[in-house]
Amino acid sequence: MSVAVCQLEKKGVVSERSKLNRSIQKANCLIRKIRAQIGKLKEWEDHKINAQKFENAF
Repeated sequence: MSVAVCQLEKKGVVSERSKLNRSIQKANCLIRKIRAQIGKLKEWEDHKINAQKFENAF
């Protein structure tokens, strides 16, 4: 946000652009969390597959 927008928001004026930017930031945060969770699930799956291959080797 620009300095002018920050000053307006301190006075209680909220612009549509500010609302949109906040929504985008929240969505991006959620996307990052989902991607991190997917990465963890992929690691877990790889570990599980490797463990099964090891068990089947004997």
